[in-house]
Amino acid sequence: MLTTSRTQRPATFTNRQVANFYFRPCRDQYDEVILEYFRCRCGAVRKRSPGSRYTNLMQHIRREHPSFAAEMLAATPGETGSLLHYVRHSALNTFGWLEWIVLGNLPLSFCESRLSRRYTNLEPISVETLRGSLESVTRS
Repeated sequence: MLTTSRTQRPATFTNRQVANFYFRPCRDQYDEVILEYFRCRCGAVRKRSPGSRYTNLMQHIRREHPSFAAEMLAATPGETGSLLHYVRHSALNTFGWLEWIVLGNLPLSFCESRLSRRYTNLEPISVETLRGSLESVTRS
């Protein structure tokens, strides 16, 4: 009997890191987090049961985002849980809000309205943060 050893390539990212990269917790009409439901970057909503860990979320990612590892490596210089990823993510989030508000000629208070937060994948941001970022951009 001839046996061959099967070498598995080590995973670059854990399921938790991948799920946290693609999914954000859903919010209800009062802007409170719903712990069981998560929204993917593509807009799909999935339920994560406490005992299932990240299997349901990973099934969606493998089916709908087959190049997730390459996307994550390109998006972050290190692991997604590192400080570098946080800095990059928060900078991209702030830039997204600034671009939307400036190009749309919208008031700064637009970022705090319930409807704008409901229909965007950007993380919530305050008017004070936007104003400070806008002043920093105009000074440089």
